[in-house]
Amino acid sequence: MSKDLNIRIKIRLEELGISAFEAAKRMGGVDKNYINDLLVERKKSPTADKLLDIAIALECNAAWLLTGEGDPNRPTPTHYSREIVHKSVLEVCSRDNMVLVDPELLADLIVDICAYLQTNEDDEKFENVVDFSAKRLERS
Repeated sequence: MSKDLNIRIKIRLEELGISAFEAAKRMGGVDKNYINDLLVERKKSPTADKLLDIAIALECNAAWLLTGEGDPNRPTPTHYSREIVHKSVLEVCSRDNMVLVDPELLADLIVDICAYLQTNEDDEKFENVVDFSAKRLERS
């Protein structure tokens, strides 16, 4: 796991005054040691889904958690939005016949979709998010 991501997780734990175990408990569906295992590098980097779950548990912005950029206190999209992010990435990747995707490009796309959803909170239509995602990939 990135040392920077590790540091940002520790910062949020301290700011919230909670333990790594409490954060894992907030995530639900993961082992109680999940966050601690990330911090001591027993686990590799979290998946995109887990990263969003961590951000929600730590009450911070997923894009900030991943990159360190932006406002850490800006809310992460809801689980409903997360489903749209997941479906949008799958749709765009299948639409463009993308068999292999550079993990950094995919991470950037997910962050951009989250940012789009945060700035267009009233526009969570699946088609609009997919169009935004496709245009974002064309620029890459």
